[in-house]
Amino acid sequence: MGSVTVVTPPTEYPVSLASAKAMLLVDHSADDALIASLIAAATAEVQEQASRSLVTQTLRLALDGWPDDGVIRLWRPPVQSVTSVQYYDSDGTLQTVPDTDYVAVLDVSPPVVVPAPGKGWAGSLRSFSAVRVTYVTGYGNAAAVAAAAADLVTLLMGLVAVDYENRDSMSNQAMQQRDRLVAALQARHGWAT
Repeated sequence: MGSVTVVTPPTEYPVSLASAKAMLLVDHSADDALIASLIAAATAEVQEQASRSLVTQTLRLALDGWPDDGVIRLWRPPVQSVTSVQYYDSDGTLQTVPDTDYVAVLDVSPPVVVPAPGKGWAGSLRSFSAVRVTYVTGYGNAAAVAAAAADLVTLLMGLVAVDYENRDSMSNQAMQQRDRLVAALQARHGWAT
């Protein structure tokens, strides 16, 4: 089993408050906090549905041990770089794998970390959450996300619009509209529901 946690969150969202307000035709500031929270919620939903990071952030993957095949698969691409590979030895001491002892292959799907030729992963680990890989993921800043993943930004904006327009009560029709937005992107990208 494994888990991913955010070490350093993004410094911005893929959609600015000003862009969302322009799309929603909102020219006052009374709903700024609401719209900002809708952007945050839609960003989280799109990232979860897509299993991708949008704006640059640092993540940490924790695994109970080295994968049987020796290949560490990194979650939530695109991955920009690997910061560190660490493990807890059987004494519970955190050890850092020298970066010359592993290779990060980031241009494959999913991105992977493997031992360098002639190297292997350490053999003596503690019994739980022993391996930690810290890495930087995301397309870059908001402009880079818009250029590289315009369809994800469109989905995000669509979710913000539906949620804003139905902020008082979500009708069945609005829920169906949300479901259609997500289903269209799932079909396009082959995501599991």
